[in-house]
Amino acid sequence: MQGHCVTVNPFNPSYRKMISLKPADVDVFVFWTRNPRRLMKDTEFFRYLKDNYHFYFLFTLNGYPKILEPGLPSVENSIGAFRELSSALPPGSVVWRYDPIIISDETGFDYHKKRFSYIAGLLSGYTGKVIVSIFDPYRKADIKLKSAGINYRIMEDLQDDSEFTDLMNHMKETADSYGIEITSCCEDLARVGIKSGGCIDDGLMNDLFGPGIKGRKDRSQRKNCRCIESTDIGAYNTCIYGCKYCYAVRDFEKAKIRFNNHDETAESL
Repeated sequence: MQGHCVTVNPFNPSYRKMISLKPADVDVFVFWTRNPRRLMKDTEFFRYLKDNYHFYFLFTLNGYPKILEPGLPSVENSIGAFRELSSALPPGSVVWRYDPIIISDETGFDYHKKRFSYIAGLLSGYTGKVIVSIFDPYRKADIKLKSAGINYRIMEDLQDDSEFTDLMNHMKETADSYGIEITSCCEDLARVGIKSGGCIDDGLMNDLFGPGIKGRKDRSQRKNCRCIESTDIGAYNTCIYGCKYCYAVRDFEKAKIRFNNHDETAESL
């Protein structure tokens, strides 16, 4: 490893920043993933991570229909990958994200009840926490969904809907029954017993790695975000899965080109 990477500001590509990746300079890595198998196949690198760093994974697993997630592995394949990753790491190191929750004609209230229950049952014993949130209509995602003919409802429309309240209660009861703590991401769901949580979570870090990490709320994030300050070393326009609700990719064909041409020895993505 080179011991550093370079991040590029997505809104000002001329602004570049070098980030140290030396173990002494990294408190915790938090990895977001939809499919960790490529990383896990690199057994030498995966072992290096485990030997030198504290880290945990946020694994997004919705199992949506292909109209919403055209490029992802099947839900069964993803559940298998989740269980493999969880089994290779200390307990609690893989957090499930059922996110975003999209209420649409294709994915209505009953759909989410069945899908959440199905996945929760198969992840029981492999995760101790699930994070949920409702879809936010970012412009790029809104365009993709509408171009696919998918009409969805936003949080403001759902607040007073009894079916939505029933869904949230169902998810809370289901998670509890499988021993999975459920928290929300940037949503106020306290009225249905779901407390607000953070993705970059110093409480979880201290539970996993021992006391000593205490961060301040990241003031650059949304009002209800509970994440602590961190440095994002990912890059927009690099994911090839083509999810219609994605806000981080403008053009999936260009993302595929970037992905295929990526130099793994380069300083930046």
